[in-house]
Amino acid sequence: MMGCMFVFPSLDIQVRLHKRLPREFRPHRRLQFRVVIWLGWGVLAAFVAIALFSYFTNPFVTLSLVRDEIAVQVIDGEQRVTDGSSPIVRDNRAARTLAFGKSAYHMISTLVGGGESIPGLTVDEIIASIHARRFSPSLPFLISGDHFSMIYPRSLGIFYHSLLDPRTSLGTQDWEHRQSMYLKTLTFALAVYSETNQLSTTIVPLGPQGVVLINVYAPPSDTLYSLLYALKILRSSDELIARYPFASTTPAPTVKTDQASRELLSKYQSTLQRHYQTYWTQVYDPVTGLVRRDIILSGTKDSVKRHAAFYDNVMLWKTTQLAGELNLIERDDAWLSSLKERILATFWDDQSGYFIEELGTLEEPKHAYSSDWLIAYQTGMLSADDPADRPYLERSVAYIQSQDLDQPFGLRFSNTSDTSDYYWPVKYGTPNYVTTAIWSHWGMEYAKLLTHLALVTRQELYLADAEHQIDAYTANIIRYQGFPEVYSSDGKIYENRFYRSVRATGWVVNFEQARAMVRAAKNGWAETK
Repeated sequence: MMGCMFVFPSLDIQVRLHKRLPREFRPHRRLQFRVVIWLGWGVLAAFVAIALFSYFTNPFVTLSLVRDEIAVQVIDGEQRVTDGSSPIVRDNRAARTLAFGKSAYHMISTLVGGGESIPGLTVDEIIASIHARRFSPSLPFLISGDHFSMIYPRSLGIFYHSLLDPRTSLGTQDWEHRQSMYLKTLTFALAVYSETNQLSTTIVPLGPQGVVLINVYAPPSDTLYSLLYALKILRSSDELIARYPFASTTPAPTVKTDQASRELLSKYQSTLQRHYQTYWTQVYDPVTGLVRRDIILSGTKDSVKRHAAFYDNVMLWKTTQLAGELNLIERDDAWLSSLKERILATFWDDQSGYFIEELGTLEEPKHAYSSDWLIAYQTGMLSADDPADRPYLERSVAYIQSQDLDQPFGLRFSNTSDTSDYYWPVKYGTPNYVTTAIWSHWGMEYAKLLTHLALVTRQELYLADAEHQIDAYTANIIRYQGFPEVYSSDGKIYENRFYRSVRATGWVVNFEQARAMVRAAKNGWAETK
């Protein structure tokens, strides 16, 4: 289709020119005419080929050639991996080019046939439908939805970090399915990375067992963190419950994947140690004691070229903490404490009241704001329960509100549309995607932080603001029959000629957690009055 759009007008022009030229020049024009025809057919054939290949290697369609080799069964009350995965990693330029082409095709096809609404008359019915679609054990691994038919390992630690919160379980079956999908995804990712010397932002299936690793658009800062986080959260939800404090209205189930997590850690211990050492060597600057300024890493804001980002430094802190807790490296709490102090001292702008997004290069230092600073709250590097951390959180919230970054609801990355440091596909295709667009994930973390601050400061205004955020997202779930990943700055679902927001994203679990926090806080507030 796209090939025809560009070729056929050219053919018409060539025909008209051919008729007007003297006879002696017409053979030359006939040759050009034939070349244009063959180029047109070539483009069309290439598009059809990539479309067919992308369809049959999409693990989420009926006729997929991709094998789902990982089997999870409940044995003696515990979920266990009974059959493993034996992926074949294709590490060559042709495979990577094919993977990028496949990814591009899925995004294009979503513009035509994706983003369908989710059945349900109420918010809870829509949420249940999304759970059934995203967490069914018949699926091979976790994805955000629609065109994301490949694994982004960061989802385990970032966008799906609250999936194993037992307090938001929809029932016994839902809880079992959530654990099973999380466990399957981690198992597959570890099996892939055991065959490689580098981590990646993305794992793309290319056949029955074949996969290829690609980076969108740079090496990852958060893949190793997400793998380690998954291993820990599969053992116990205690840290997750402590980070987002609220009481469940019904008895919460327990995690039934502790033994499976320990078995995975034992099996892939050397793999994880090897990748940690590679990660450390690549990102750590022993002179500054922070992330190097001469490299670019990919995080949740992966379409921007950032040097020594705050996000990446928090990832260094948390990845090292988890590696110590899982006995992959020698644990050093004193060093972690000093790293945290360096990060805060370096990135905090006391005059403006926010964390600097990145340091930039030595030749071009930066001083901008970005809402993905909330990763510090999400990972627990900053806690509202800690009096020493609380001023950073309170002042950052004040800055967000002074700039209306949480309006009409949260959360926009910034107020500026500067795309000078963006990779060209996003710069020219979706320029507002990570600038003034509203991201539901960070909106939910913002609502949780507001609620947490309300609990510890007893300032009811924080809770009122959090309730406003939840009310807005509740209305949007009904309005759009789903939980969109991203909205335009005016609060409408994000879509343009090149990109359409995923509507039925499983990130809805973060909304469920934020909503439960707000409800519990309101009930507690009412009881104390």
